[in-house]
Amino acid sequence: MLVLLGEDSGAVIEHQGRLYWLVPVGTVPRQGPAGVVMLPGRAAESAFVGMPPVHWTRGPGMHWRVPAERGTTCGDLLYVAARIAWNTMPGQASDPLGAGR
Repeated sequence: MLVLLGEDSGAVIEHQGRLYWLVPVGTVPRQGPAGVVMLPGRAAESAFVGMPPVHWTRGPGMHWRVPAERGTTCGDLLYVAARIAWNTMPGQASDPLGAGR
C-alpha cells in the first residue's frame, strides 16, 4: 500500500511487521478488508495506539516507516488503496469489502 499511496501517504508507524496509517477522525466509515484493521472511525469511540518518538525512523522495533511530519492520510484514499491491494493479491475474493451488499 505504500507504493500505491506514494507521496499521498501520510505518516506510517511500523511495529512487528504491521503498518499503521494515521487518518483524521471520522474519515474511515467503511469496514476494511480482511487483514486490515480500521480503528474507531467515530469521535464517540476511542482506541490506543502507541507512537514512537519522532526520531525513531529505523527498526528493529516500533518506528516511523513514513516520517511523522507527513501528517495524516486521507481516509477515502487509504480505503481505495486497501481495496486495490486486497483485490490484486493472489487468491483473494473479488469483493472483500462487501460493496455489492
